[in-house]
Amino acid sequence: MTQTPQPRRTRGRVLKWAFGISLALNLVFVGIFAGAALRHAGGKRGWHPKSEAGHSSGVSFVRSLSQEDRRALRDDLKDGERDLPSRAERRALHQELIAVLRAEQFDAAKLEQLLAAQTAAAEQFSGEVQAAWLRRVGTLSLQERQEVAERLDEMLKRPKRKGPKRP
Repeated sequence: MTQTPQPRRTRGRVLKWAFGISLALNLVFVGIFAGAALRHAGGKRGWHPKSEAGHSSGVSFVRSLSQEDRRALRDDLKDGERDLPSRAERRALHQELIAVLRAEQFDAAKLEQLLAAQTAAAEQFSGEVQAAWLRRVGTLSLQERQEVAERLDEMLKRPKRKGPKRP
């Protein structure tokens, strides 16, 4: 008796590959949609482009100005001869703070000194921005100031974030 060789079943192998590719694509799409849903969900797990820091009153004061006035305010801050720390100096301060935190021997006094320097720089910058804002608002007409007040009132009444309030 002679056995005849049976032909290979290539159709079954192709079908398995097709199902595997289909499953992989389905998982990709499910991941995309689930990620988008989580990204735009409210509450603690969701992400929102406007953080709570964007609603602070200082930022609101600057944003209440017209775009032209904001440009003038920015130019005023850039042109002035002020003793503000540069971005590079602020980055160096942050890197030094990180180095102190990573060190094997914790130096609380050094960390406190760095935090005080950061706070002082932030207060100095905030004071300069407030003074420039006040100078800019002082040059506006009554109607322009009323528009600024209206925009500021609108911004401060906006809800700060989605989701339940934190305890």
